[in-house]
Amino acid sequence: MSWHRGQFRRYRSSGEVAFPFSIATYYLEDDTVMDIESFISLIEDGDVPSPGPDAVARFEAENGLALPEDYRAFLAVTPGGRVRGNVHFSLVGEDEGPEIMGSVLGLQSEGYNSLARRLADAEKDSIPHGLLPVMRDRGGNTIALVLRPDRLGEMVFLDHEVADEGRATLEAAEADDWAYALTFAGSFTAMIAGFKLVNN
Repeated sequence: MSWHRGQFRRYRSSGEVAFPFSIATYYLEDDTVMDIESFISLIEDGDVPSPGPDAVARFEAENGLALPEDYRAFLAVTPGGRVRGNVHFSLVGEDEGPEIMGSVLGLQSEGYNSLARRLADAEKDSIPHGLLPVMRDRGGNTIALVLRPDRLGEMVFLDHEVADEGRATLEAAEADDWAYALTFAGSFTAMIAGFKLVNN
């Protein structure tokens, strides 16, 4: 599975995503439901080059990680950055969630959206064991990917308002008496499919 960032152009004013090697052209209009390519088109990456699969493989090796295939492919084609527009997502039990995606972490060497830096700060940032932070919403909450083999690829919302110091187990963070970690998608691809662009 792979997506090639160079296969489409981004038009910041209209939101159009055009595929030069296909007759398919579509527009990101109000209430657009996301797929991977349309979501990538909304990431302001500052024209930083795509990391590529070799950089992703090095990141996995250096940190002893085994990423799920869909997220590995995504990470190879975008270095991360701020998300343009109002990309809403819903947690379990919400018909229309108020949460809005803020930024995407990537393989930048440093800075606010550096995945490596955020992983190194996992203890300070109270990221439970077995989770990889991959995005932030505009409220300062973390979206994390489960790396444990028994739940590999699940997506978890970390509510910063109830965060505690240190790194808990995922089970403790999910417990009803704490509810710091809320699992809301079975995979990275399923999470993106639940995003909705609302232009208001």
